[in-house]
Amino acid sequence: RAEAFHRLHAGDGMLVLVNAWDAASARLFEQAGSPAIATTSAGMAWSLGYSDGEQVSARELVEACARICRVVTAPVSVDIERGYGRTPAEVSATVRALLELGVVGINIEDGLMPGAKELAPPGPLTEKISAIRAVAEEAGAPLFINARTDAYLAPTNDTGARHEDTRRRAQIYVAAGA
Repeated sequence: RAEAFHRLHAGDGMLVLVNAWDAASARLFEQAGSPAIATTSAGMAWSLGYSDGEQVSARELVEACARICRVVTAPVSVDIERGYGRTPAEVSATVRALLELGVVGINIEDGLMPGAKELAPPGPLTEKISAIRAVAEEAGAPLFINARTDAYLAPTNDTGARHEDTRRRAQIYVAAGA
């Protein structure tokens, strides 16, 4: 499944990843022909009775993903927001649990500083990506790590510098293992 997921990203056409929020939606999307399933952090949070923004615990996230992985055969990629942990070790533990379920990809973001309108510096996400890559290699899993920057969403960022900041962050995240 991991190799198939990587091939889907390398094809000539655009990969459209539908975003499931629970096992039922994942199964319906697969039955409708989706070659891979991604999760939506907001949808999963809402379906579990929480607001978006890592309000769900890492344990609840993993449990919800276990139900999804149990009902589909398509590759599954999980949106882990900022990692469901403050430290690289905490994030790695969550990713390790997801790998054990058969998850083949993750989406992780830098996002806004908690309680602020400023974009988080790239350093913390870089450390998390490096730790995630090490966990994946240790498990022998070709995990697809999609790193996202919110440079265009941060209201305090210089609008003229957003493109360059996005490009710079992308290069940093790729060098870290994304």
